[in-house]
Amino acid sequence: RALKLNPLGPEVRLVEAGLGFAHLLAGRLAEALDFTERAMHSTSDFHPALRFRIAVLMCAGQVEEGRAMARRLLAADPAFRLSTRHILRGGLYENALRDAGLPE
Repeated sequence: RALKLNPLGPEVRLVEAGLGFAHLLAGRLAEALDFTERAMHSTSDFHPALRFRIAVLMCAGQVEEGRAMARRLLAADPAFRLSTRHILRGGLYENALRDAGLPE
């Protein structure tokens, strides 16, 4: 609904990233890929979108692209650690980020 009300608003990247993450958790990888890609087009340095995109790519079997995106995140934020982020522990998301090579 937020996208329909204000499709060009500054919050659109957050909405698209969040929708991508929701689709990932629901197992709808095609939709998750679409929304995280759209969020990345809005701004390529938005870290939540980067993290969600990494997880989606890994779950979709696009491992090399997911690892490349993880390197991009680490280049932008060298101090990034899974242990310092508020993420779902022990689940699909955390495992995908770990598999992409993001440090504990």
